[in-house]
Amino acid sequence: VIRKEIERDGSGTVKLVAEEPEDMWHAYNLISAGDFVECTTLRKVANTNPNAPTTSQRVVPLRLEIQVVNVDFDSDACQMRISGPNQTPSEFVKTGAFHTLELELQKPFVIRKFEWDVFHLERIAEACNPSKSAELAVVVMTEGLAHVCLITESLTHVRARVAMNIPRKNVRQGGAGSHSKAMTRFYDSLLQAM
Repeated sequence: VIRKEIERDGSGTVKLVAEEPEDMWHAYNLISAGDFVECTTLRKVANTNPNAPTTSQRVVPLRLEIQVVNVDFDSDACQMRISGPNQTPSEFVKTGAFHTLELELQKPFVIRKFEWDVFHLERIAEACNPSKSAELAVVVMTEGLAHVCLITESLTHVRARVAMNIPRKNVRQGGAGSHSKAMTRFYDSLLQAM
């Protein structure tokens, strides 16, 4: 939390920076339809040169506030996409035009709500408390397939996936040795993934 300004009636703004993936998960649970989110974004705009034979585009950084209509969270990319109508007058984006903001790690953003309830404020306090982010590493595996996961209080992150073909144990034809060697290679690969 960079700045928190909550009025007595419950309305107000909170400026946040997600420093780790867990913070993005908390932000995803804070933002809902009808809220307002403001951050820096990029917008492709057409160059308006009347002498140029073709039109070209350039990317312009803008600071926009949108009213949230849709929120998508990609835990693998640790990115949130928030779309809705623009509320900030700009020469490049009309007021009311739909735009999508991408929230990422280390990128500050502001959430404005008409009412911050107790659950939202508790979630912010929990996200700011480092003792709450206890982590657990887990390996879920079966013969030839393993997932290395990191479990936090709110999320499960798949850190690695190890898959290998393991031949069947065929004792009659002397296949136990190849099975054993394949399992050893599988465990070595799993150890490297961790």
